[in-house]
Amino acid sequence: MNVTYQGTSTGVHDVTLEVADGEFLALIGPSGAGKTTLLRAIAGFIRPQSGTIHIGDQLVSGPATWLPPERRRLGMVFQQHAIWPHWTVGQNVAYPLKLQKVPAAERQGRVADALATVGLPGAEERRPATLSSGQRQRVALARALVTRPAALLLDEALSSLDEPLRHRLRMELKELVTDFGLTVMHVTHDRSEALSLADRIVTLNYGSVEQVGRPEELVANPTSEFMATFLNDATIVAGRLVESADGAPEFHTDFTGARLPVERIEHEQSASGAGTLAILPNDVRVDGAASATTSVGTVKSVLFDRAGYDVVLGYCGQDLRIEVSGRRPLVGETLNVSVLRGLFFAAPTSADSPATADPARPRLRV
Repeated sequence: MNVTYQGTSTGVHDVTLEVADGEFLALIGPSGAGKTTLLRAIAGFIRPQSGTIHIGDQLVSGPATWLPPERRRLGMVFQQHAIWPHWTVGQNVAYPLKLQKVPAAERQGRVADALATVGLPGAEERRPATLSSGQRQRVALARALVTRPAALLLDEALSSLDEPLRHRLRMELKELVTDFGLTVMHVTHDRSEALSLADRIVTLNYGSVEQVGRPEELVANPTSEFMATFLNDATIVAGRLVESADGAPEFHTDFTGARLPVERIEHEQSASGAGTLAILPNDVRVDGAASATTSVGTVKSVLFDRAGYDVVLGYCGQDLRIEVSGRRPLVGETLNVSVLRGLFFAAPTSADSPATADPARPRLRV
């Protein structure tokens, strides 16, 4: 499915996207970033003011073209599964086929196949009231798949489920997508869900694309201060990037004016002066051997996580968030701290402001 979408009056603008056949693409971002608006425009529930949308080789939205949702060959599952309680499961799943005037005999076979695909074989005569929340969401998924759509659109489709069930359905959804080669666009506010399911992630912020890439790329190499904090819970330190006597970059904090001990600073070659340094939690080591770049931090809080401990350290006048495995640190304990890497982002200039940016230039091409 090829999607090219540029601009609406409802909060999405300068977005150019292409989704490959069989790809699982996740759309994430804070509330109001434009995730659902973009998905609804692709589905046909919102008509963009400008730009084009293609599904395969078919133009479905453009200056002189507009196809309604039922003609776009898409399946969609919402956060609230919208199963009609007065119909049986089979009637719910068959409804899109009735709209397409598929003969009754064919409908029956395709409904049975769709229910078997989502793990509900033989459930045609059951009433929605007899189903669990997870089963009702499976019925909604079967209804979206029964038309054999060109792509599947998921709008927070798992977020209303309890965590253990949601985790199990994530695994089943990933297996289903892989087995059937489905093309999926999945809106979610759950960062872990996006990272675990998606082949690629598109992060939206204020209606534009902030960064796009494979999950491991976005985690290891955020390209903006927003990405470092939103996806990685980075610590952001204000200060200045300067050149040391030996030519290596140093970062001096605004808080103390002193050099912040960092083993490696990554930055654009032209970047210098005022800006911020982002320190990712997994770029910090504690209780290592002391060195020229080692300082002491004091444990301020500790939260247990299945992968270890989420720790906040008082460090060089900053609250530094880090990840620790092994022994649980104690509040008040002092630890040797080595910051292995910091990501420097230069302060924006007037040329970077929206008022002077070229409105015709898309933020992203994939």
